Amino acid sequence: MSGTSIELRYGEQQEQRLSFTPAAGRARGTAMLIHGGFWRAPYSATLMERLAADLLERGWSVANLEYRRIDAERPVGYPAVLEDVVRGLAAIATADVVTPPLVPVGHSAGGQLALWAASASAQSFCADVSLPKIDAVVSQAGVVDLSAAADGRLGRDAVRALLGGGPAEQPARYASACPMRQLPLGVPQLLVHGRSDEHVPCEMSERYARAACERGDAATVLALDAVGHFEHLDPRLEPWRRTIGWLERLPRTEHDTLPAAHCMEVGG
Repeated sequence: MSGTSIELRYGEQQEQRLSFTPAAGRARGTAMLIHGGFWRAPYSATLMERLAADLLERGWSVANLEYRRIDAERPVGYPAVLEDVVRGLAAIATADVVTPPLVPVGHSAGGQLALWAASASAQSFCADVSLPKIDAVVSQAGVVDLSAAADGRLGRDAVRALLGGGPAEQPARYASACPMRQLPLGVPQLLVHGRSDEHVPCEMSERYARAACERGDAATVLALDAVGHFEHLDPRLEPWRRTIGWLERLPRTEHDTLPAAHCMEVGG
């Protein structure tokens, strides 16, 4: 059994909150879950609840992050969404609830936010807060190249809605928000993507992992056959089982070794 969940508020808006549940006993680590939905309302942190329950059963503490999203009434996008990720991380650091390794795990748009959270841009994005050390990152079917996603008009032009225009109109925003532009991150990265994904192309994660390794990062991409976009959210299915296997190999101490990195495509 895990501990009692607590809600941590990191801002005044209703969405600026996270649910933190400690592991029972000594935690194996701390996972911050970041949901997808192309940064839009009404998609919410409830998307990650089954993964949170599975991690808790495996001895991980879990922070399930909510953040402001784009909707018809409020043009919330850049920089609010990124600020919320930073302040959410700062909230768990301030509450002193993190047991290393700390691993952001993000699905779809949350994959972009999870990888970005480990970047130097995130570390300097909100100068008034202190962030905990991120030890590794998992992207599940992540939107990891914002320029390519904008050019492909993924998610009904979701990236343009997030950043206020295309790459030519908002070059500084793309430079500061795109995970591909932040490399190297300096931490192990796992990118899990289905080859049958019709919402975010698998090739995006494959290109990102190759670029990460070329810049010296330990990045593994698992490109899985017959897997689409939403299978990642079911803890019974292969994408999550493979993710758990990678998470369980992460070092608990400085004397442990990192999981093997596969810079090129690993099928399954």
